[in-house]
Amino acid sequence: MKNFVLLILSFIIFNFGYSQVIQDWSASVAFTDTNSFNSNPVVTAIPEYGMGSLFMFYEKTATQGSDHWIWWKKISDPQSEEEMLIGGFEFVDYRNPQIVYNDYLIFESNALDYYNLFAVKVDEDGLVPGEFYQLTYSQTDIEYFYASSGFYTPVGCWIENGDLMVADIVLNSDSLFFTNIEVLDSGNCFDPVCRHDYIAWRKLVNNESHIYFSERDYGNAPWSEPDTICATGNNIHLSISRILEDDGWTVCWENDGNVYYYDINGWSSPTTPDWPEIDNFYEPSAFHLVIIVDDLPELYSFAGEAGSNRDIYIVDQMWSGELKNLTEDLHFNKNPRLFQGRLYGYFYEVVNIWQTEINGYDVLFGSQATYTIGNVNDEMSSTRFDVMVYPNPVKDHIAFEYPNSDYQNFNLSIFNNQGEIVLQKSDNKEIFYLENIDLQSGVYFYTLKSNKLLKASGKFVVK
Repeated sequence: MKNFVLLILSFIIFNFGYSQVIQDWSASVAFTDTNSFNSNPVVTAIPEYGMGSLFMFYEKTATQGSDHWIWWKKISDPQSEEEMLIGGFEFVDYRNPQIVYNDYLIFESNALDYYNLFAVKVDEDGLVPGEFYQLTYSQTDIEYFYASSGFYTPVGCWIENGDLMVADIVLNSDSLFFTNIEVLDSGNCFDPVCRHDYIAWRKLVNNESHIYFSERDYGNAPWSEPDTICATGNNIHLSISRILEDDGWTVCWENDGNVYYYDINGWSSPTTPDWPEIDNFYEPSAFHLVIIVDDLPELYSFAGEAGSNRDIYIVDQMWSGELKNLTEDLHFNKNPRLFQGRLYGYFYEVVNIWQTEINGYDVLFGSQATYTIGNVNDEMSSTRFDVMVYPNPVKDHIAFEYPNSDYQNFNLSIFNNQGEIVLQKSDNKEIFYLENIDLQSGVYFYTLKSNKLLKASGKFVVK
């Protein structure tokens, strides 16, 4: 059945295409202070998945070895301040936040002796009233917890006394529960990552760090016996890609100054980028920019070392994309992670968050880009055209002018930054001229369709 579904998806991909960037990667912004250690960020949109405000949850500690607490910040608002969400008790850690079902937070804590997993619901005001509750009752410490995301029932995986544990995460009556808990592999396991039907992890074998995996058909099907993806060398910094509103299908890792990307469907061998200007590659992350399926990530990021500089790079398209340096500073930059941001109308955000060492502390920085959702494969991209938008910035009028063509039935849609349609107009003329527009100051996005097919998209600013 799984192979049949993959075959169908392979066929469908020819009718869908790549997203196109309409707002390129922004200048990097510091999300946290510069006098603490910040790590393990996760991102979600609240109150509604894909809409609302964009929040980052992360781990903060004042000094190396001191208590770990969970903080949060509304990163969609440049004026917002970071706030402590869970913490404040001496000798009690709250660490490694993970988000499931968009607004449920799972984290590790030793509040009741051993490190176990706890959960709490959050909203745009912080913790939903009510105490957090315990999900596991281990008599040994739990660590490296990771939760999948996407349309399917989330899967959680973690390490317990060196063993790899896995469970389905079920939401019932506003509370989370673990079901189908099992030991997937025993001894010397580290750093698991997962999606609903696939788990990868590191395992120490003969003083080397190998990459293992297990998979299952969706539902209550059993997990397969552990097998290897890479059984040579010292493989570290394992991650799994993400995709628009779902889990990704690329496993990434670092080995001996290079990074590798592996399609979990087995459609290709591990792939490594080749950029002569980069001496060493570290800590890869990936994001898929397609609607249905592909074998390699269209967007990938890594920490790159060129001479004495260590910057964060991002590339759009594995083989032909442009190498972009998001930092270009004299600091030591590391651990980029790619997340989906808000989804609104025909657009969605991708957010890159990384650590920058400043004065001996780890500061979380970020950058983001906006992409279209649309069928823009090779055949259709040849029929898209450029649109002149003027004036830009806008005061009280704006024009959308496109070249003379045989296309008809044009429809113009304008969206605010919350994804709401604020204006629509249909016409057969070669120019849309809008007078006396009543829009608040800010960034707006537009799409232009002909006979229901996307022909152009972009943004403009209203003063």
